[in-house]
Formats: sequence, structure tokens, C-alpha cells
Amino acid sequence: MTSTSNLPKPEKVAQPYPLSFVDRLMAWVERLPGPAWGFYLLATVIFVALGHGLRWLDGSLQAGTFDPLRFANDSLTVYALALMHYLNRTARVSLAAFRTALGKLEAEYLRLEAELTTTSPRSFLISAAIGFVLTILSFVSDPVAWGITADSSLLTNVASVVQGSIENVFFFVLIVHTVQQVRLIVRIHRAATNISLYESDSHHAFSRLTVRAAIGLVFPIYYYSFIVYLQIGRLGTMSAVDNSVVVFCFLISAVVFVLPRNAMRRRRGEEK
Repeated sequence: MTSTSNLPKPEKVAQPYPLSFVDRLMAWVERLPGPAWGFYLLATVIFVALGHGLRWLDGSLQAGTFDPLRFANDSLTVYALALMHYLNRTARVSLAAFRTALGKLEAEYLRLEAELTTTSPRSFLISAAIGFVLTILSFVSDPVAWGITADSSLLTNVASVVQGSIENVFFFVLIVHTVQQVRLIVRIHRAATNISLYESDSHHAFSRLTVRAAIGLVFPIYYYSFIVYLQIGRLGTMSAVDNSVVVFCFLISAVVFVLPRNAMRRRRGEEK
């Protein structure tokens, strides 16, 4: 007779906390017909078209003309959400590749997978609040960078605030979620009991996640800077708020890349 302790845990037990708004949103995207990237591409096109369309209507941008800076801002609106969705899929694949090294942690596999791919409601609310506050500070310190000018209409300015808020809120949720993933990966590396010096594939299983997360966090900075350079022939200046966010993103990216690798290096040293 099969022992009930060997049976997979039910999903209700595996879920470490209730799903947050962002988890429910990504789950809804998954249920839509077609690939998830199709939804994010369509949403990006809509935000870009809306940003230009409103400016064409109010006359702040000549009808039919293209503004690279507005395109850069608008095209990043759902970037963080799309990246989070992609990294969650990568996290599942990485955990599956590391499964042989889990040892005693195998019994917690479903819970680990759920914790890697969800954001607690509390973390979501805190990171969303931080993102919204920084959005307002960024708008106040440098409104022109967000497309708010004396020539643009109230409707255009409101749309710019909404778009910028969505962009920054999702981005800070992404940062918090990625930091939580890294903390869990380090815990998994430390607690895994079946680390083998002869099984090198599992050692680097989470590298595919951490490398992509580190690059993804700083990509918008290089992307926007490149567009600005093409537009004005030099790197633009930013407000103190935006500069602080940029430095913070580089620091988080470095931690995401280095910390899990060092944790696994120490475990391999212990096994030797």
C-alpha cells in the first residue's frame, strides 16, 4: 500500500500565501487564447498608439509625426509585467533542473515552486506604493521627460501620469519579486542535501533565471539612454529622483547576478 506521505501535496497546501493582484493578472493573461507575449505586444502597441494619438489630437505633436522619446516611454509601460511573467516561467524550468539536487527538500517541491512564482499581497502593496510615490516625485522633478508640457492637454497629461504610474508600479513589484526569488534560491542552495560534484548541470540550474533577471532589470536604462542619444546626440540629464532609481537598479542587478552564484560556490566547496 502506498504511503500517503509520498503523495504530492495538494495545491492549496503548496501555496505559501494568497495570490496578489499581479499574480491574478498574469494568470488571466495565461488563460487568454494565444501566447502570453502576444498580449504584451498588443498592450505595448496600444500604449504607444494612445500616447501619440492624444498628442496629435491636442496639437502638442504634429499629426503623423513620430516622437522617439515618447515611444521609448510608452513602449516600456508593460515591460516589467511581461518580464516578471517570463521570469516566473524560467523559475519553474530552473527549479525542475535543480530537482535532483534537492534531496530532503523534494518533499517541499510544490511549495518552493509556488513561492518562486508568486508575490505576496503584502509585498505587492508595499512595492506598488513605493513605485507610485516615486512616479509622482519623478513627474514633479522632471515633467517634460514624461511628456507633460504647456502645449499638451489635460487629457494627455492625465494619460501620461497613468501610463508612468503603471510602468513604475510594475517595475518596483518586479524588483521586490526578483529579490524574493534570489533569497529563496540562496535558501534552496544552502538547504539542498543532494549536491553532487559530478552533477554539474544542477549546480547552474538557477543561473538561467538570475542572469536573465539581472539583464532584464537594467535593460530599460540602456534602451531609453540609447533612444535619447539617437534623438539629441548625447546622453540626457535626469532628475535626482531618476538618478537614484537608476543607481538602485544597477545595485539590485549586481546582487541578483552575484549572490546565488556565490551561495552555490560555497556549497560546492563544502562538498569538496
